Amino acid sequence: MKYFMGIDMGTQGVRIGVFDEEGKQAIDVSKSWDTEYPKPGWAEQDPNIWWECVELALEDASEKMDDEVKANIATVSVDATASTFFAIDKNVNPLCNALMWMDMRATEETAELNATGHAVLDYCGGEASPEWFVPKVMWIKRHLPDLYNDTYKFMDQLDWVNYKLSGVLCSCMCTAVCKYHYVEDLGGYCQDFYDSLGLEDWNDKVFERIELIGADLGPLKPEICEKFGISKDAKLIMGGIDAHIGMFGTNAFTEGKLSINMGTSFCILGNINDSSKKLNSFWGPYKNAVVDGMGCIEGGQSSAAGLVNWFIRNFHIYQICEIDVYVYLAEALRETEPGAGGVIMLDHFQGNRTPYKDPFSKGAFYGLTMQHSWKDMYRAVLEGVAFGTYNVITKYEEEAFDIEEIVACGGGTKNIAWVQMIADICGKPIVVNECDQGCVLGCCVVGAASYLYNGDYEKAANALVHKAETYLPNMELHEFYKPIFKKYLELYEQTKKLGKK
Repeated sequence: MKYFMGIDMGTQGVRIGVFDEEGKQAIDVSKSWDTEYPKPGWAEQDPNIWWECVELALEDASEKMDDEVKANIATVSVDATASTFFAIDKNVNPLCNALMWMDMRATEETAELNATGHAVLDYCGGEASPEWFVPKVMWIKRHLPDLYNDTYKFMDQLDWVNYKLSGVLCSCMCTAVCKYHYVEDLGGYCQDFYDSLGLEDWNDKVFERIELIGADLGPLKPEICEKFGISKDAKLIMGGIDAHIGMFGTNAFTEGKLSINMGTSFCILGNINDSSKKLNSFWGPYKNAVVDGMGCIEGGQSSAAGLVNWFIRNFHIYQICEIDVYVYLAEALRETEPGAGGVIMLDHFQGNRTPYKDPFSKGAFYGLTMQHSWKDMYRAVLEGVAFGTYNVITKYEEEAFDIEEIVACGGGTKNIAWVQMIADICGKPIVVNECDQGCVLGCCVVGAASYLYNGDYEKAANALVHKAETYLPNMELHEFYKPIFKKYLELYEQTKKLGKK
């Protein structure tokens, strides 16, 4: 029996899982880290702390794995948030904190980039986002010129962990296509595009080597294998962006299926056979970003499960409950009614990713009266995120393809009332698999495809991914929510101008 290790670099920490050839999990360990918010809209993390946490998690995993598992680890694969990157010197030492994917400081630079109207924008849905790599590099050059000049390369989170594990310096095609404006049909990186943005030295600041998901990056460093007891024959297989790798972990990477990663943000992705299709509401289709020969459509919500954490923190739920906080919130939810008594939340606390691509939009609560309590507001948070999901799903069916199946993964699936609520509001069944760690399992599917199935992801996913529960929508509630959803849409229309003032 061979085993496959996945390392999931999330927003709030690292998770390491080991699965066998049949999808049975042998190890599950995690470590968390903090995010710094120096200014409104900014978000940073320390790359050195990432690696410290990875090592601690590997140490925990090593202690829990028996010798047979260690000796039979065939592959290791990593997924990571994106674009979460930092500057390095020639010795691959970080020169600054990493700018997180959710850092929105580069809104002006994004507007300038989009104003170029360059052909590369036709391959990402017509416009870029402040979450992406290029506008943030523009911001660094403009506001931190000394740092920019001292930078040997800019390095994404995935590249960093791959390097620390193997010594290999390269970028992932998934990251390059989805976040760096690499367009194969236009020859890769279009220098005239970067020239127009004042990034004439673009090719000096990024890695020349770019590898597809599933590429064999070679062995792990001998000292890594020795320190953590991993087989010296284990190969590092290129992973990708967390949500995109989650498509393999949900077995939702063929046309007609959607993969929803219910994390801090919701990433809602689907692959389409026609990678040349033009879309208005989404990013992509990104050719070869996930599966060679297909286009990846990327939609999502910048604020999702993170809003639950925001609510818990700012409404001091830990201080007022004497039981597990999530059990307490589940009980509170049962004391409210669908529709939250007329309270509607707009989930744009970090702007809107899909379908508006509006970084200036802000979160809002509407409909509050003296009769409402924090419990109504909590329900409104869950419903507001669900309305945002419904908004994305309707655009998928209008612009891309009919949805045959939606598969959810991530920590948010533990809140089964929320999953059911999303099914009701969207009017679609939602599948949750036995393993809700779609990103970790996705890494293992990629490894298994490379090691056992000659790159056949469907065979690997069918072997490792197993359905557990299907949440069927209550269509009466779906009809009940429709007029509330219309008000949710109107709330954005009425407030969007305020976000730009």
